[in-house]
Amino acid sequence: MNTILAFCICVAIALPVSIHGLQCYSCDLCSVPFTTNNATIVSVNVTGASCTKYVFASYVSKGYATDCAQVNVNGIGTWCCSTDLCNAGQSIGSFDSKRILATFLVAIGIMKMIHS
Repeated sequence: MNTILAFCICVAIALPVSIHGLQCYSCDLCSVPFTTNNATIVSVNVTGASCTKYVFASYVSKGYATDCAQVNVNGIGTWCCSTDLCNAGQSIGSFDSKRILATFLVAIGIMKMIHS
């Protein structure tokens, strides 16, 4: 029983999208540096969706994609992330390091609990 509970907790922590859906900033011709003044917040209720940031020369656009492929060629490309409002910053990553660390720590706890 403890193993099933621990597994459910681990899955809940690792899920990239919360129950309410993923929230992303959305704007065309976003300000550089980015401010929320000319952006809207969109809620995406699609499994596997990612917030995005597109950069081409001085053109910056933010939004979401249901199938995001991250590309970076000398600072020009597409960046993807999967936590609420993660596409706000100048530089976004493809993963959430805090969530990965929490999942790792829970997994270690589960292993200790199983082998005790």
